[in-house]
Amino acid sequence: MLFLRSSRELYFRVALSLLLAALMPSVLRAAVILRGRVIDSVQVPVVGAQVQLFDVGKSIPFDFLSTDGRGSFRFRVLRPRVVRLEVRALGREDFMQEIDLTRASGEEMNLGDILLHSRFEEIREVHVEAEKSVSRRGDTVAFRVGAFAQGGEKSIEEIIKKMPGMKVEEDGKIRYLGREVEKVMVGGADMFGRNYQLLTKNLDPTAVHEVQVLEHFEENRLLRRHRQSERVVMNLALARGRGQLIGTLRAGYGYRNVHDAQLSLVGVFNSLQFNVLANSNQVGVSPAASAAAWQAPQGLRGISGGDIARVGVRDVAMRLSPIVGMQGAQAPLNDARRRQNMSHMLSVGMVYTPSSKFRMNVSGVGQFERDLYASELISDWEFNGQSLYRHESSRRLLRTYLGGGRVTLEGQAGENADVRYDGGYSLIGDRGTSVGEHAAGELREVLAARWQRMDHTVLYTHSFDSLGLLRGGVEWQSQWIDPRYEARTVGGVPLGLATNEGIAACYNQISHFARSNWVYIAPTYRGLTGDARLGVSYDYRRLRASDLWTSDAAYDLKTYNAYAGGSISYTYGAFKALALVLGHAVNATFFDDRGTNAFKR
Repeated sequence: MLFLRSSRELYFRVALSLLLAALMPSVLRAAVILRGRVIDSVQVPVVGAQVQLFDVGKSIPFDFLSTDGRGSFRFRVLRPRVVRLEVRALGREDFMQEIDLTRASGEEMNLGDILLHSRFEEIREVHVEAEKSVSRRGDTVAFRVGAFAQGGEKSIEEIIKKMPGMKVEEDGKIRYLGREVEKVMVGGADMFGRNYQLLTKNLDPTAVHEVQVLEHFEENRLLRRHRQSERVVMNLALARGRGQLIGTLRAGYGYRNVHDAQLSLVGVFNSLQFNVLANSNQVGVSPAASAAAWQAPQGLRGISGGDIARVGVRDVAMRLSPIVGMQGAQAPLNDARRRQNMSHMLSVGMVYTPSSKFRMNVSGVGQFERDLYASELISDWEFNGQSLYRHESSRRLLRTYLGGGRVTLEGQAGENADVRYDGGYSLIGDRGTSVGEHAAGELREVLAARWQRMDHTVLYTHSFDSLGLLRGGVEWQSQWIDPRYEARTVGGVPLGLATNEGIAACYNQISHFARSNWVYIAPTYRGLTGDARLGVSYDYRRLRASDLWTSDAAYDLKTYNAYAGGSISYTYGAFKALALVLGHAVNATFFDDRGTNAFKR
């Protein structure tokens, strides 16, 4: 009998947090203002001294600035604790002091005057640097590349790692004072979006004069009128500004035909910016860092800009991944092993801005990697008259290819309206073979997987000036993955599930995801603001399995999701009160190809 059951679940979540000064004075003091003034031995203010704050035992500052024209500095520390203050200035002794901010009387701690003694050194030659290594201009913090370069750096990423407050993770993502950098621009042009690892790992550092960190960044001109964003982005200011073409080529050749070559070409002109990055090497470096960046489009995420309340609705499509992997050729602890890696990558990008009302961004990347790993273990020992001989070897060859492209179109639909289209396609493939030899026989495996993704997003923004802002759109994503696995043994006894006849498995997966989100942002009046939200989504997933236990069975999951709600926020100085109301409805069905309902939610 064919039947399909579905159930609806409606729940209402209310989260309300209020800050009451009369009842909770310790909670209200969520931040402490630390101020002071730097002077020299004759009581003259020291202008431009570098002042840094560290957590005790840490080597990277969590905040820093330069003294102003009166020699004064002012920090706002959100979590009062014991910190280390360091002050440095050219020609003067360094100053260092640990400060317990929990003992501040009230909301401010004034250190008064900090005296820096003069330092005299006898030198034969003096070189005066007119530029500071770190400077702040409004919401922009600028790091001069020449102050951190030591020579021999191959990419701008190696320079960024040395800058205070910066952290580069293994996948190439950058964090500044703990906050993720969403994009890296070149000369003010965004050519890579969230895939900026291609740029930072391949751009020659000699072409960059400054690394600029832009706090409270919001690229949409209408949204800037209504919200202060908490986004952080980075801009690489080129050595000679706009109207230039920069190209670098680095190549090396070594023992056993090992090579390493890198090409970077960047052009920055008035209406056109473009880049070409290429890399070919056999030294085990993956230029594209990770394919994960091409698997996560921005879509409609973060359409509210600096959200005062983030709605935790799980309406993002599941990321598909292969279920099988090679097991038989895991190399043992060995006496001899070798690895050969070869990688080729080509990336191109272009930003074209013919007028202030239209911009087009086109980018693409292709990469191929070949990884060969071989290992052998031979042991022969005797104990108590007994001898044991062991000989094991393994060989694994993995080929990976990646290709992706993206197009973004942005335009103004009038004085108070903007339209944005973003679309992309990605293809990732793996093919691996492995052979493992041991005393029981030989295990041969073959793994092939192909993953594809296509997405489209249309976003509309309309400002009503003093009456607020409306923003929303439609998003569609489709994903396909086709992994196949085969294994068999040659001679000896079966190993695991593999026999002389061999086994095979295939797990095809399909996912389609669509949603429409809309948000109305109210204007701010005396610290009071809020928003209203409405959204719907549809998620379809299918798994078709074929293995030892299942013969071409299909399973489907369909989910309908709808939510509505809003939030109200009141801000006074450093203190905030927030109320959030959300209604959420879900209808999900899970059934197999025979129509049997296996799961409901």
